[in-house]
This record gives sequence, structure tokens and C-alpha cells, in this order.
Amino acid sequence: MEVYGNRVLSRFMKVVSKHLYIQDYLYCYENMLIEAKKSPSSPDQIWSLEHDPVITLGKSADPSSILNSKGLPIVKTDRGGDATYHGPGQLVVYTIINYRRSKLSPRMLVTKLEQSMIEFLALKGLTGSRKNGAPGIYIDGKKIGSIGLRFGKNFSYHGMALNVNMELAPFNQIHTCGYKDLEVTQLANFNLNVGILECATELRSILINLIYNC
Repeated sequence: MEVYGNRVLSRFMKVVSKHLYIQDYLYCYENMLIEAKKSPSSPDQIWSLEHDPVITLGKSADPSSILNSKGLPIVKTDRGGDATYHGPGQLVVYTIINYRRSKLSPRMLVTKLEQSMIEFLALKGLTGSRKNGAPGIYIDGKKIGSIGLRFGKNFSYHGMALNVNMELAPFNQIHTCGYKDLEVTQLANFNLNVGILECATELRSILINLIYNC
């Protein structure tokens, strides 16, 4: 048995779990690409962090989803999904996972990411739900958690974002996830005073339990 990121897994299933605080988006994206191309025997990586303000576009994003960038940097990526905004106060969790080794189909991994957010919200007394045809997690029809992934030869990468206590106004500058009039919400709107680090620790723990059954 070996210990990775304070979790004990079998020697055939390794994961490095860590919190990276505030990071530039492009820097993280470039490092994800490096990790995703490593040997299939390399350990999985789960990173939690916040980003400096940025708008990102998925591989098939419609350029018209950007209504007004107002000086925000725009980064085109290879993940699924459309346009979204990242900024301080939003918890981002990147999952660089050898999905073949873990025997996870794309749908199974998306389901586990969604379930981790649902279980995390339940710990806070909130009921998160899925929406058919629109990946992510919603509370009363408002989106609180987003998911975007890319599946390479062995590893999947990118991950999920949960709105904790952030400035939501920049979402008005885009069609969030490609949907007109999609409203967003966050934990702070429910009078929950929780920090990013606390949320990161709890959400990573839930996700590791779901993926690795430990």
C-alpha cells in the first residue's frame, strides 16, 4: 500500500491530491496538458485552486457566447462545453485521471463529478440537482457547479468548478455554458460562510471516495 495526498490506495491505483491556491489559468492549462501526456503508469492528479479572472471557451464554443469581455482575458481550450468565467472565490477542481485504469467511461466520470458536488452541498444543508442535457449542478434552477472535460488516449483532464463566494457579475458578460438567460448562484447566497480551502478539502475527499471506492 502507498500513501498519496493523505489517501491510502492500492499500489495499482495512485493519486496525488493537492491545493494550489490562486493560479493563472493558462499556466494550469499548459501543465494539465503535460500531465495528461505522461506514461499510463503515472499517478492520477487532483488539483484544487482558484483562478485569476478569465473567460474560457470550450472546443466547440460559439464565439457569440461572449457578449462583452470588458478586458478579461479569453482562453480557448480543448475541453468540452461552451463559455464560462473563472475568478477568485470560485473553487476549481482539475481531475487528471487515467480513466482506462479506473475503468471509467466519460459518462461515468461526469456522473461522479456531479455526485461529488451534490454530496458536498448536502453537507452544507443544500439540495443540488442535475439537469438533463446540461451537465453541472443546479439549485432551484440556478447553476452553482460546472463541468468540462477532455479525454485523451489514457488520461482525462480539466474538471469542475463550484461557485463559493465570488463576484458573479462577469457571468453577465457571456452566455454561460452557451445558454441564454442561464442564472448562476453560489454558496454565499445561502448565508454560508465557508472558505475556499475548507471547501477544497471536503470536495476532494468526497471525489476521491467516489472514484477510488476508498
